[in-house]
Amino acid sequence: MLHLPSGRVVACDAIATTDFVPLSRGVTPGVYPVEASVVTVSKDEARIAGARIVFSGATVSTWEVASGGSAYPPETTSLGLFIDAQTVPALQSYIDDSDGEWWYEPPKTLGKAWQVACFTPDDERPETCALFDSTAGDGGFVSYWGLDAMGTAVVLVTDFNLIA
Repeated sequence: MLHLPSGRVVACDAIATTDFVPLSRGVTPGVYPVEASVVTVSKDEARIAGARIVFSGATVSTWEVASGGSAYPPETTSLGLFIDAQTVPALQSYIDDSDGEWWYEPPKTLGKAWQVACFTPDDERPETCALFDSTAGDGGFVSYWGLDAMGTAVVLVTDFNLIA
């Protein structure tokens, strides 16, 4: 579950990005499920093809490219991120306090190789962020808003360019 206390969503590469800028469109503040679409590529391997935040169960009527915000730079992207702009300072402190490769440190990533983690960067606060291993894609990812007939966000989807 992703906590969006301000409704200003940041969707970007968590490693290559130094400025976590929210997307132009906002959503109603709240707590929303985050889902990863996993594709089996062989008997022993599955990869994340995309990730989404689900804001409602309404039917998507139109799609639009999510504009503004930070980017997924081509050929450098390896870790997708969904986070609220209000939670960014906590994540930046978490990164600053880490001993290097902070993305291996979140408690839910301990153990064997991971693909998805949702964690709280500040133990004193309930806000979370969602991380996605996107190394199987080829970078330059795009996020899309799925809108209902009234133009309200139903989902935010990031395509990791795994399926052509």
